[in-house]
Order: sequence, then structure tokens, then C-alpha cells
Amino acid sequence: MTHTTELETVLHELRQLEPLIYAANDGAVRSHFERLLAPDFWEVGAAGRVYDRAFVLATLEQRQQQPRQEAWHTFDHAVRQIEAHHFLLTYALQQPTRLSRRVTLWRRSPEGWQMVYHQGTPAAQIGLGHEDAGRFGPLAQARREPEGGPLARLTFHAEAAIH
Repeated sequence: MTHTTELETVLHELRQLEPLIYAANDGAVRSHFERLLAPDFWEVGAAGRVYDRAFVLATLEQRQQQPRQEAWHTFDHAVRQIEAHHFLLTYALQQPTRLSRRVTLWRRSPEGWQMVYHQGTPAAQIGLGHEDAGRFGPLAQARREPEGGPLARLTFHAEAAIH
């Protein structure tokens, strides 16, 4: 398996898991979220507030009881391998009232994927600070840097709707 193919697989897997942290409306039970969030998980919200694992689990449980009926859209996904078992996922999230940049540090173990850290940062406009701003669309474009290095990166510009 080539490094690009591995990163493509990782990106696909993490894009499937990531919506669970903010949408939490697919009927999953608390034990699912407990497995998904690492014991030392923490988050910095878009307003700069720090949240611990217990707070996030309680919030996800509440969202399960009162699912959101709004459409959120993610795009501009990228994944970067930080070390052997840690991957950094970045993307933009368009909510009905705001746009934010998101970053999640994921750890892969034999038991599966776990979120270690998550942060949301408000963004004034799509693509702010990104060298590929304006090239979003249905076709994926991949880029790696450097060849096989520890910060090998694969970027996809595709839109995904989360309901």
C-alpha cells in the first residue's frame, strides 16, 4: 500500500467519524462516544473556552435527546500524519449562523480511532489563509509534502453535507 493510498483511507475513515462530535444525531448511545473520545480528550471551542471530556460527553448525550434539524456542511478536508499513530484532520464547517475552521487530533489504536483534541476557530471567509482558496468543488485534488515524510499531507477539496 502506498503512503498516498493509506492517507486516502485515513481521510475517508476520519471524515465518517468526525461529524459525530458536533452533530451527534444519528442515534448513537453514550458508550459509543466514550469509546470515540480518548480518556485525556479536551476541546477548545470557537469562542476560546476549554471543555473537558466529561462536559463534551454530557453535551453529546443531550444532543442525542434533542437532535438538531439543521444542515451543516463540511469542506476543504485535509489529513496530516503527525507520527505513527496520530493524524491531524482539518476542515471547514459551515453552520447556519457561522463558518469555522476545525482541527482534530486522532489516535489510531488496535481498538479503533479516538479523538485526543478538537478545536473550532471562527473564520471570516471561506479559504481564509489557505493556499487553495476558491478551488472547492466536487472533484478531489490530492497533494503530499514531503515524499513519505512525517508530515506527509493529503488534501481533498470536496463538499459533504451533514444532516
